[in-house]
Amino acid sequence: MIKVLGVVCISILIVMKEIPPLKKEKKKKEIWIFSIFQIIATTVLSLVFLKIKIPSPLELIRVVFQPISDALFRFLS
Repeated sequence: MIKVLGVVCISILIVMKEIPPLKKEKKKKEIWIFSIFQIIATTVLSLVFLKIKIPSPLELIRVVFQPISDALFRFLS
């Protein structure tokens, strides 16, 4: 739990350093993109520290493309 708290604290420090210059330059898109990636990174790292199993993105890719691969293989053989 201490590790998760550390991750959140470091994430807050990063946000406090990175957002003000972006606000000053009025870069709204960059602020949104930075915020989304920061939230995703903080969440994933917290889940890793809590030892919660995170499914691999490769599984989703395999599920989506395996039927296409099988169909092409049958077509070409």
